[in-house]
Amino acid sequence: QAGLGSSSRVEADSTGGDGARVAILQDLRTEAALKQFIAGAGVRLVCWHARWCPLSRQILPDFEALAPRHPAAAFARADVDQLPAAAERHGADRHGRRMPTFQAFCDGELLGSRQGADSKALSDFVRRMAAKR
Repeated sequence: QAGLGSSSRVEADSTGGDGARVAILQDLRTEAALKQFIAGAGVRLVCWHARWCPLSRQILPDFEALAPRHPAAAFARADVDQLPAAAERHGADRHGRRMPTFQAFCDGELLGSRQGADSKALSDFVRRMAAKR
């Protein structure tokens, strides 16, 4: 994980084909980690959330549960209070009016975005975005 000292990974309970544990969700904590994640190859999904936001707390487990179902996509979460300037640039309002915000990127380009805590709509969004790779 060289170069990502300011991010962490949530490990899946499953293993990859070589028996190694598979990282399914990255926790982005700095602008550098966010930029590196977004610029990566393939479909990248980011959940902008806040610990104090009830809707974020409600939907984050659903977002995390989608990661193993879409192994070709990379999943990450970013706390708007840890990355306020980046949140504003990406349209994730840290004052709660657009929380949580989900964004999909491919090769650094924004593919799509959605807000809210509707589990079915989130699942449909992730499925559509992951298919764009």
